[in-house]
Amino acid sequence: MVRAGSRHHRDPRRPHRAGRCGVGGRGRPGPRPQPVILLDTHVLLWSRSGDQRLGNGARAEIERAWRQGELAVSAMSFWEVAMLQDKGRYTLRRDVGAWRTGLLEEGLVEIPVTGAIAAVAGALPDMHGDPVDRMIAATALGG
Repeated sequence: MVRAGSRHHRDPRRPHRAGRCGVGGRGRPGPRPQPVILLDTHVLLWSRSGDQRLGNGARAEIERAWRQGELAVSAMSFWEVAMLQDKGRYTLRRDVGAWRTGLLEEGLVEIPVTGAIAAVAGALPDMHGDPVDRMIAATALGG
C-alpha cells in the first residue's frame, strides 16, 4: 500500500473546495490535493478476498479510504490480475473486466498509465525487475 498525492488523480465527481491553498500550501488558490492510497495489485486482491496476509490495521485504513473515495489502483493492476488468472496463480469468480467494472462502480479510482508515468518507471533504480511494481511505484510518485 502506497500513499500518493492526488493532484493528478482528483475525482471530478467530488466537490471543489473553494478557498483552500494550492499544492503544498504555497498560498496559491485552488483545492488542496486529497491524499490517495494507491494499492499494490496483491493488496487489492487480499483486501477483496479477506486474505489474512493483510493486517487488520491496513484493512481498516483501506476500507476508510474506499468509503471516502480516496482509494486508487494503477490500471496496470488489472492487467496483472488478468495475467495471474491466465497463469492459474489466482482465480476470480468472474472475468477481470467485470470485476474491474464492479470495483470502479463501488468507488475505486483507476489511475491510467501515462507517458510521464512510463518515463518515471523507466528511470527508477532497480526494484527487483518487476515492471508492474515499477509502474505502480511511478504512479505513486505522480508520474
